[in-house]
Amino acid sequence: MKSRRVLFAASLLAILTMVFLWLGAQALPAPQEKFTPKHPGRFDREEWIWLAGENRPIEARRTMVDDLTAKYLRPGLTHLEVVQLLGPPDWNDSAKCLYTIDEHFPAAADQYTSFASLELDFDTAGTLQSFQLVEN
Repeated sequence: MKSRRVLFAASLLAILTMVFLWLGAQALPAPQEKFTPKHPGRFDREEWIWLAGENRPIEARRTMVDDLTAKYLRPGLTHLEVVQLLGPPDWNDSAKCLYTIDEHFPAAADQYTSFASLELDFDTAGTLQSFQLVEN
């Protein structure tokens, strides 16, 4: 009888340990996914949008900016056309949209050490007037 209790207690302890380990692993941030661009240095809409996802190497967008701004993004596009091209912005209001290009955090803080974004300015009719890469 005593050995059954010991066996039951040991089994229960093992199960609880596994549950706590599993829960702890769920709380850890997911590792950044490996990213290899299909066409390095060229804008790719699907890759651009995919890179905006959580725990993805958003800095890979930086390699697409020159091609994007030279061939695809131009004043006169409507807000809707921009969203169809680039996906939903990371921030916007009626006159401005921001798409994150790069962000870096120090190891032990929640403040950016550097941040880069593509800033798009629209007129009151929702037409793209200008855009620029902003770094701080």
